[in-house]
Order: sequence, then structure tokens, then C-alpha cells
Amino acid sequence: MTAKPDDSKKKQKTLTNFYQKYKDTISYFIFGVLTTLVNIVCFWLYHYPLDINYQVANVIAYFLLILFAYVLTNYGF
Repeated sequence: MTAKPDDSKKKQKTLTNFYQKYKDTISYFIFGVLTTLVNIVCFWLYHYPLDINYQVANVIAYFLLILFAYVLTNYGF
């Protein structure tokens, strides 16, 4: 069974329509995942390799998370 030339255009059009319909939701999800990763990575870097108290490391990671989210919101996509 071979794909017709119209099938790829139809799939691309469907994906484009899906993206246009859920653009805000997709962006919100991607940036939410990114901010979560920034928080986890920052906490890990400050707590384990630098041996900072976990409470202080959490405060620093939270501050960097807020800064990252602020930059994404105001200067990002």
C-alpha cells in the first residue's frame, strides 16, 4: 500500500490546524515542563555538587525558576 501524494499534504494540513487550534495550550505545556526542569536541575546542582543545605538550595532554585518563567513570559514566545 503506497501513500498518495495528497496524504502527506492532508496530514500536514491537519497538523497545522491542530497546532493553530491548540497553540496556547501546547506552549503552556512546553514552558511548564521547561520551568519544572529548571527547578529540578537548579536544586540538584546547588544541593548535591555544591553541598548547600537543601532548604537554601530550594529557595535559590525557586528564585531562578521564577526568574526563568518571567523571562519566558515577557521576552519569550
